[in-house]
Amino acid sequence: MKYNLSIIISHYANDIQSNPLFKTINSINHQVKNQNVEIIIADDGSKYSEKILKKYSQKKIIPNDDRCFYILEKDNLNSFLNEQNITNKLITKWVYIPKLIKCMSKARIANHAVKLAESNQLLLSSSKNNNWLLSASLTA
Repeated sequence: MKYNLSIIISHYANDIQSNPLFKTINSINHQVKNQNVEIIIADDGSKYSEKILKKYSQKKIIPNDDRCFYILEKDNLNSFLNEQNITNKLITKWVYIPKLIKCMSKARIANHAVKLAESNQLLLSSSKNNNWLLSASLTA
């Protein structure tokens, strides 16, 4: 596998100003210096992420659903992160499912993010959980 650990962060935010994701990412950054780690954002329809619909790298059809998964990676991801003023080299993919219907799709989007992970070790969390302790995960 490419990474020692894949951290999948389930995420939803109405606006970018009150976004807990940034604090979570900063907390992870302080703990994983010089570690071979990737972060995959599993976004359950955040409003500010709607721009992904115009710049996605991949589009995956969801069986029996009118929605699709939109995946940002590489140059498209870097462009989106720059627009959001997010500087983070650990984020390798951003998986987005639009809120076309009022429902919570946290498990569905997280499961798809797991399929994209490039590590045998997974750590799943929420963007609202910014109290990280990764040392056990990285040394296992």
